[in-house]
Amino acid sequence: MRLGARLIRALATCVVACLCQTVAAAAQSGDLQAQDLQARCQSRDPRLVDRAIEACSQIIAASDGQGTAQLSARVARARGYVGRAEWRRAVLDLDQVLERDSTSRLAAEAYSLRAIARYQLTDFAGAIADSDAALKLDRHNVQALKVRSFAHAGRGTASSAARAGSLPDALLVYVAHGPAGACGEGCEEWLAVEGTVDWEGPRRVIAALDRLGARKLPVVLNLPRARHVASAMTIGKILRERGFDVTVGETRVNGCDDPRDAGCVALKQAGKPVQAALVPMRTCNILCVLGIAGGTRRTVPETTRVVIGGMWMGNRLELRADAPFREGRHERDRNLIKIYLTQMGVDPQVADMMDENYDSSHATELSREDAVRLRIITQ
Repeated sequence: MRLGARLIRALATCVVACLCQTVAAAAQSGDLQAQDLQARCQSRDPRLVDRAIEACSQIIAASDGQGTAQLSARVARARGYVGRAEWRRAVLDLDQVLERDSTSRLAAEAYSLRAIARYQLTDFAGAIADSDAALKLDRHNVQALKVRSFAHAGRGTASSAARAGSLPDALLVYVAHGPAGACGEGCEEWLAVEGTVDWEGPRRVIAALDRLGARKLPVVLNLPRARHVASAMTIGKILRERGFDVTVGETRVNGCDDPRDAGCVALKQAGKPVQAALVPMRTCNILCVLGIAGGTRRTVPETTRVVIGGMWMGNRLELRADAPFREGRHERDRNLIKIYLTQMGVDPQVADMMDENYDSSHATELSREDAVRLRIITQ
């Protein structure tokens, strides 16, 4: 009997342990599923918008009340509706969010998204009001500045944000000075070209090069985005015609914790060299490649990854363009990029890689050897 009792107790212990492990595994699996659902909901990839909306809807349905998780999911779902041009659905979600929260960073995004939807619904007054509300919470909200500008144009009224050059991410071109060897052997000054490339970008580059006169400072590009791809190629052509060496990197101006701060921007626009440090960028994307292609000598830091993704085809609000416009623009840009790369001495196969990744979330990362073989890098 004693032996039997011990066996029963041992068996019971094993059963309890197995149940505990099963429950723990189920809980862990549930946590992973919840994390995956959250990641899908918050995805900003416009090509995955349907999946994002579905995931956000599941989170909203499962949420109890109007907690932070549900508010965040509603903003993300509204972002998806904006991407699908379902303006009224977006407004419904955002109205509910802003009834609960009108003062946080999440509210700033909600106001900005609702401004886009109201603009598209030709409610220009509402779009301006929402843009102003977003800018009170986040004065660097580029999307709100754009929508406010377009909404004022729609109403026929003046706007302080009407010019592209007034946007906080507008292209800036300035001379930076660092310690000896900051930009290479025997180099301590460089010309920084940073920001979003728009149609005014080439003009700013020409003006800066004219101010340099006969000086041939290395040009350091930091071009995360472009509103006008042709302008990025025009900048490359200008640099080639003037015979400048080009590399990529992030120029960090001393004392500028926020590079978009008005004081920091004013310092860069003052026309005098600024004290700065030059640090490698994590990634050189297709816009970066188009820019450095214009260099007589082209270099990329060892730690910077060269990644060729597909080009994003958006409208003037940087929303996903309609299919006919998107396809026509894609074909035109592909041909222009191939011609440009060939003229610059870069293998046009780069354009083929870009084409393969068009309208997908895929990207092709190049090894150092591939970047040299394709003549993206000259050494």
